[in-house]
Amino acid sequence: VAVLGPDGAGKTTLVGALRHSLPLPTRVQYLGLTGGLIPYADRLRIPGIVLSARLIILWSRYLRGRYHASRGQVVLFERYVLDAVAPSGVTLRPIARLSRRLQRWVLPLPDLVLLLDASGTTLYRRSEEYDAERLEQWRLAFRGLERSVTQLEVLDAERPAQAVLQDAEARIWARYRAAADQASRAGG
Repeated sequence: VAVLGPDGAGKTTLVGALRHSLPLPTRVQYLGLTGGLIPYADRLRIPGIVLSARLIILWSRYLRGRYHASRGQVVLFERYVLDAVAPSGVTLRPIARLSRRLQRWVLPLPDLVLLLDASGTTLYRRSEEYDAERLEQWRLAFRGLERSVTQLEVLDAERPAQAVLQDAEARIWARYRAAADQASRAGG
């Protein structure tokens, strides 16, 4: 399960709550385009090498998640390479913009993508890191994923965190039941 949304949408809050509320073993794996070892890859400053290093980091994060899923755990990806649809929070050179677009496509899609959706004004009030207009642009870019990602489900993140958690749990269980039904039909 990947959890997406602009800054201030409540991704970390939701992932933390799901980790404690789901009655199955759960593993959290960060899979954003920043953080962790990514800044070290970016310091290499050689375009092809930077991209290669980023891909190695992203694939290792993804494979770690798949390993835990194969052991029966629910894997919650906090962020995902789909973040590349939203503009970067910093000015990127043309080669870095191209690299970012390519990274959006490098990993298989997860079984379920939960997009936390709230207005730019709400997002700004929560994070105050970027202005409301920029956050609204990012929100619309994420909503554009609805056209290409069939596993995407939009959660209204304007609601209180507990309501968002209950909605997310219901959608995870619905996807889990559908996968179990499909597996039983395929086996029988």
